[in-house]
Parts: sequence; C-alpha cells; structure tokens
Amino acid sequence: MRRQDVTLSSATSSLPLPVDPKAQVFNIGIGCVISSGAVLTYKVQYTFDDVWLTSYSPSTGNWFDHTVLVSKTTNADSTITSPVTAVRLVVTAYTSGSVTATFLQSSSRG
Repeated sequence: MRRQDVTLSSATSSLPLPVDPKAQVFNIGIGCVISSGAVLTYKVQYTFDDVWLTSYSPSTGNWFDHTVLVSKTTNADSTITSPVTAVRLVVTAYTSGSVTATFLQSSSRG
C-alpha cells in the first residue's frame, strides 16, 4: 500500500486495507479528518491476521485499537511503526457527517 483513503458516514467498519509488513522500513502515517459539523466517534484498528487468505473474515478477525486514534471526535493523526498486515477505520457512534482516514505507508523504493 502506498496511499489509501477511506470515508465512512455511518456506524460501520471499512474493509481491511492490506499493508506490506515486509517493507524495509515500516511506517504508516495516518490522518483522520471529520466533515464540518459531524457528530460521530471513530477509531483506527490494525491486525496481524493473514488477511490474504481466501477464508479470512474481517468480522471474526483479531483487531487491535490504535493507542492514539481511539474514541476520537475531532481531526487527529498518528503513526504505526511496527509491522502489521492490515488497517481499517471504524465509526463507533454516529449521528451525522463523515470521517475520512488517509493511510500512507512508506516505501523502500526511491
């Protein structure tokens, strides 16, 4: 994954966004922006599961809450610096508006 954006406008989870856990230098920058006047709560999660298996189901996967990007109601950003296999955005409470998360993984390419 280089850059992926995901937007949610209801209480739901995004699909898993696979990342490259074998990147020479593993870093994912994450920026979350809520729409003007939005009333919602969101979090970012990550997993170590083998999301490439055809039998993999995100609903029964092992997801961990990001330590900084949890229970957020405003714009926020952070990073993941240890290898994981996928990330996702989750809206846990929703009244109105949307949240967009941008995930940007560093690349070993120049």
